[in-house]
Amino acid sequence: MGLAAQKKTVAVFTGTEGGSVEINCSYRDSYLYSKHYFCRAPCRYSDVLIETQKADIVVSKGRYSIINTVNAQSVSVTIKNLRLTDSGVYYCGVDQWGSDTLTKVEISVKKAQVNLSTTPQTTGSTETFSTTNELSTTAKPTWSSAHILMGLAVQQKTVPVFTGTEGGSVEIYCRYRDFIPIPKHYFCRAP
Repeated sequence: MGLAAQKKTVAVFTGTEGGSVEINCSYRDSYLYSKHYFCRAPCRYSDVLIETQKADIVVSKGRYSIINTVNAQSVSVTIKNLRLTDSGVYYCGVDQWGSDTLTKVEISVKKAQVNLSTTPQTTGSTETFSTTNELSTTAKPTWSSAHILMGLAVQQKTVPVFTGTEGGSVEIYCRYRDFIPIPKHYFCRAP
């Protein structure tokens, strides 16, 4: 009598290409210490991307990490280095005798917008190559004639600064003269 159709909403988690997204799925008390997993639709055994080992312990596998937080009654899955092809339907699953309990979620990955500056901004002795990319940045620096000309009475030495956003990435380019033989290149943090 008077039954209304109940439409179950699907949680949509959004991320940006090159960034990361965190998916949270809550569950009932009876699943506190069950094995939880995360899979892509249609969620057959071969579609499982990652699964928990023990409660409150982070498990990582490639771009994926998962944790079952018992106090929050929630499973969190993080996907790093998002790709546009990651967009789609996924499930948070609880491994049970008989048939598993699945919670449907959707992931939407947006294309990263890259606005690279083509001219360096010089401030004092620092030259900044900045971008306004939300999560992932690759910037190839441009060099002024002051960098290339030799024999200047006073040569301003600048340090290129490459910027990125937390959780994203940054690509660093180091120039060297091709007439100086350098057998090995390396990258290190000061000192």
